[in-house]
Amino acid sequence: MITDKTLDAVHKLPIEDVIGEYVSLQKKGRDFLGICPFHEDKSPSLHVTPGKDIYKCFACGEGGHGGASFVMKHFKLSYPEAIKKICQDRGIPFEEGHTYDS
Repeated sequence: MITDKTLDAVHKLPIEDVIGEYVSLQKKGRDFLGICPFHEDKSPSLHVTPGKDIYKCFACGEGGHGGASFVMKHFKLSYPEAIKKICQDRGIPFEEGHTYDS
């Protein structure tokens, strides 16, 4: 099990920073646009909306909530694998262990 500390650190990362590690994004108003990695894309159709923590491709329909969701789909990883990849790519300590509610 991944510790709450690790999950909190990953979930606090701005979505545009996480997706921007793997896709070149350009700021457009409040959103960011990029070439969608989920289909053959020639013009930017991937929209990243930081205020809502979502991404959506308006050409192929792929979308999701949060950077971990994007990493899961883009690299075909499980949720724990995506969290681990984000930690490795961003230099965040990846901690596993039991977490207990007090």
